[in-house]
Amino acid sequence: MAASEPGRTFTLGAVEVIGTTESDATALTTEAVDVEQMLALHRDDLAEALDLVPGVALQNLGQRRERLIALRGFSSRQVPLFIDGVPVYVPYDGNVDLARFGIDYVSEIVVSKGLGSLLYGPNALGGAVNVISRKPTAPLEIFARASAEFDDDFGGIEQRGSVSVGGLRGQWYGNFTVSHADSEGYRLPDDFRLQGPLPLNASPSNYEDGGARDNADSRDTVISAKIGFVPNADNEFALSYYRQQGDKNDPLYSGNYLSQYACDADNDPSTPDTNCSRPDGVAVRYWQWPYWNKESFYFVARNAVTAQGTLRWRLFHDSFENSLESFRNATYTEETGTLPGYVFYGSQYDDYTYGGSADFEWRWNDLHTTRIASHYRQDVHRESQRQPALPEQRLEIPTYDVAIEHEWKLTPQLTLTPGYSFLRQPGRTVQIYDSRSQTFNPQSVDDADAHNAQIIGTW
Repeated sequence: MAASEPGRTFTLGAVEVIGTTESDATALTTEAVDVEQMLALHRDDLAEALDLVPGVALQNLGQRRERLIALRGFSSRQVPLFIDGVPVYVPYDGNVDLARFGIDYVSEIVVSKGLGSLLYGPNALGGAVNVISRKPTAPLEIFARASAEFDDDFGGIEQRGSVSVGGLRGQWYGNFTVSHADSEGYRLPDDFRLQGPLPLNASPSNYEDGGARDNADSRDTVISAKIGFVPNADNEFALSYYRQQGDKNDPLYSGNYLSQYACDADNDPSTPDTNCSRPDGVAVRYWQWPYWNKESFYFVARNAVTAQGTLRWRLFHDSFENSLESFRNATYTEETGTLPGYVFYGSQYDDYTYGGSADFEWRWNDLHTTRIASHYRQDVHRESQRQPALPEQRLEIPTYDVAIEHEWKLTPQLTLTPGYSFLRQPGRTVQIYDSRSQTFNPQSVDDADAHNAQIIGTW
């Protein structure tokens, strides 16, 4: 299947458009990876696919077992992720685990490096990553694939499967994709042992005894669907749905451990000692995520405004739910909220984001084009803990952004594109929870404004 052939890319999902010819569209500031490259090189998720782009480095984020990227030194918080131009992230800290996203619905991934277009909106300091989905061009298109990976003992490591069905009939098109990935982790040398010091009454086998990596499995199921309407060549409308359901476990740290029991001389967790020295190391964390779910609805449209103007607009609602369970031993059956360190009762996030954006392009002539964009989004973070029962903590942050850029072709070889944007987050009074008094206390948050200006010269 060649999803990257002309017409198969979902053009409504594109954000950054430079010029009109193929050489201009792949200018120095952007680079694209199509689905043919991803499949040929066995790249099964967004993290692995982005590793094909020069300047992109994969990062594994600590105990949360998340895969992020750095683009020319800029982190994921400064290089936002978009799916068809719609921002996708976790409102709590702005990151998103790229390893959780498959590529079975993807046509291409466009990476904007350095001085990318200000039309992307907030946080695109170091560029942007836009995942563009597929669009059917034939009356019936069916694509299926299955793969399996094995270790040197022919034990199953990972299995993946996907089915995609789509079609084009008259002015309507639609596509439906479902995929599933089941990973058992990875294999270690049989004589591998995690290093100490270990908790009291513990042996190395309580942590890792080689072979299959303990507590390193994960599962993900992704459903994506799109229906579109094209009344004529100048107008197009599309409604998309994306649903991710997953769970993952967290392998134990492989360096020196700091035991939660290290300062408990009488080995009684209910009465920990407070005046003993703790050895250097990392606290033992028995973590599991029973669910890691993400769901998105978005509507995108393109409308011609005379022969010179084009309006593109998007509306979206994106939600994120996860649960982190923490246990006190390697059996992952006993929870406690009384021990120090990283042992607590389950923590749940129930976040969502909604908003919209619009950009308008006016082509004065073959040499001059002006583009204006506006963005609005409302981030909501909700956090709760099962036991001891705590009140739900809630944080809401609205963001407004407007941008303008003008593309000027001085010569057939030289193009200048100056741009300016203004971002605002209005001040408000928030409620901060005090765990000692178990009360919410008001706190004022000031306005936050940002002015951004840049000029790009392309030869």
